Amino acid sequence: MSQQLEDFLGCLQLLDTSIYKPQEQACIPVFRSLPPNLRTIIQRMVFFEERKVPESIIQAQNYQQSPNTILDLAIQLKLITKQEERQQQAVNFYYYLDSNFQNSLRDSIEGKSKSILTKIGDCTESKELLKRECSRKWKDLFDLISRRDRSDISCYRQQVRQTLIESKLLERNLGVGFSFILSSTHKQINQILKYYVTKQSSNVVRFILCLSVLDPMKIYQMPNEEWQKNVIKDLQEFGLTHYQDQQMRITFLFWNFLYEPPSVSIGIQCNIIVEANFRIYAYLNSGDQQEEEILCNLLNLFSEIKKRFKILIIADLSESSIRKAVRENLQAKQIIQFLEMNSKQLKQQASTEKQHKSNDELKKRLDFLRVFQEGVPEKAIIPHNVVQQIQYWESFSNIK
Repeated sequence: MSQQLEDFLGCLQLLDTSIYKPQEQACIPVFRSLPPNLRTIIQRMVFFEERKVPESIIQAQNYQQSPNTILDLAIQLKLITKQEERQQQAVNFYYYLDSNFQNSLRDSIEGKSKSILTKIGDCTESKELLKRECSRKWKDLFDLISRRDRSDISCYRQQVRQTLIESKLLERNLGVGFSFILSSTHKQINQILKYYVTKQSSNVVRFILCLSVLDPMKIYQMPNEEWQKNVIKDLQEFGLTHYQDQQMRITFLFWNFLYEPPSVSIGIQCNIIVEANFRIYAYLNSGDQQEEEILCNLLNLFSEIKKRFKILIIADLSESSIRKAVRENLQAKQIIQFLEMNSKQLKQQASTEKQHKSNDELKKRLDFLRVFQEGVPEKAIIPHNVVQQIQYWESFSNIK
């Protein structure tokens, strides 16, 4: 959860709690993103009229953590404040729930909060089709990063261009873009939205929070405010919303982004085999031309492309290719992680482990069969000599 605070939630540290309006839903994604113990405490505080809870009461609940530890995130987000009160010789500490957040969350719990946009119908397309559409939009971002060509963003809206520049994903520094690609889709979305709201008004943050809890299978009427229309149009270029005429919907990428990984499969669907002679065989699970181009561009950042077919790319790792990548701030551990993430052997091993786990669950039902449980032996995903040589080439480049 702390990582998410560094991403989109971190923006809320800079804002006051006026973004939580009565009968609006901006509080919902923030509340749901909090750790379970903290949510429990806040739920109990919501209906306290004085909004004041003694520290001793929280300690008495035996959460196995100190109140300061549990409430730290809420204090950072200004949802809760801690104050001391002196009574005769004693000093007592109290926690206060912010009134804006309290009133907004209470309305949500009591069913009084309303959608920020007017619902006008159901989406007629299938979930699978909608997921494929937003997945392709997000892969456009991968394509940009793999090519690192700023001139390609001229067709994007101004605020989207600014977001890409602020994020430094298109810089010559390979490490930044590669770290983005290696991270989960959930983290990627949080990062992009963090850069998008940077230097924008608190109303934009509030609007994004409210949009994220809409139903992705419903059609909504476009808002009247011009700035709100611009936000929706900007987010469409990332595949987070879709609008046409005076209608819009959010996508499965954007839905509940603050506290739930998306249900959309994003990434290059490929298998990579690395041989001990430093040869790479990368083949796609489909003949998708966009994925082929992205994969080829990514491999070209740290290896030498030898052959390229429709679903197969053959490349070699070499001292010159690794040193070139290191000079542009790509790290050996990132290269190794990329190869491991897409390793065919890793995927086969994961499938085997899943099967073993399923078998283990059956065995656990009968105590006398536990003796037969076996762990899956670990196997090297990338040949050891390849890993060591990549690390050596990196260290050799750093010395020079």
